[in-house]
Amino acid sequence: MKIKGVLFDLDGTLINTTPLILESFRHTFVEFGLPVPSKEALVAGFGLPLRTAAKAYMPESMIEDFCTAYSDYHRSQHDKLIQPFDGVSEALAQLAGRGIKMAVVTSKKRPMTLRGLACYGLDKYIETVVTCQDCEEHKPLPAPSLMALKSLKLNGCDCIGVGDSPYDLQSAKGAGCLTAAVRYTSFDWNFILNEGKPDYVLNKMDDLVKLIDRLNN
Repeated sequence: MKIKGVLFDLDGTLINTTPLILESFRHTFVEFGLPVPSKEALVAGFGLPLRTAAKAYMPESMIEDFCTAYSDYHRSQHDKLIQPFDGVSEALAQLAGRGIKMAVVTSKKRPMTLRGLACYGLDKYIETVVTCQDCEEHKPLPAPSLMALKSLKLNGCDCIGVGDSPYDLQSAKGAGCLTAAVRYTSFDWNFILNEGKPDYVLNKMDDLVKLIDRLNN
C-alpha cells in the first residue's frame, strides 16, 4: 500500500470555523424567533448541508428563508470569526513536498469554501474541491468522496480521508479510503468512534505527515 492522496474535510479539520458556525446559527434562530438549540445539538449537525441540518428545527416552509439569512450573516462575519489550526499550513506544505495530492470534500458551498482556504493560504495545496453544489448526494454518502477521487485520478485504496465528523469518515470509507479523525473535533469523541470508526486518530495535523511516511516506507 502506498498513500498518494488525502481527502480533507474543511470546517473543523483544516480551519476552525466552529465559533463562526455556532454564532451564525444562534444569530439566525434569534432573528427568526426560534428557540436556540444547545451547542451539543448544533454541533451534531456539523458536516451536513445547511438545509439538512435545519430540517431538525423548523417546518419545511421556513427553511429557505432561514438558510438565506444564515448564509448572509455567515458571510459577513466569516473573516472575523474563523481561526487557524496550529500546524495545518506546515503539514500541507510537507505533504505537497512529498508529492501527495490533496482534495477538499465539504458540505458547504463553493464560494465560502474557496474563501476559507484562501484566508490562510491553503488553496495553493489543494488540487480539487468538491462542495455541496457539485454533487447531488452529500456526506455521509460516498458520492462526493468518489467525485474527488475521480478528479485526483486516484483510487480509494490510494488515499486517506481526514475529518472531524463521522459523516466525513463514513463518506471516505464508503469510497474505499482509509480514514483518520482529528482529535480536536467539536463532536463527542465516543460518537466519532462509534459512528465514524476511524482507522487512525490525529492529535494534530503533523501526525498525518508522520502516518503517511510510516505507511509509505
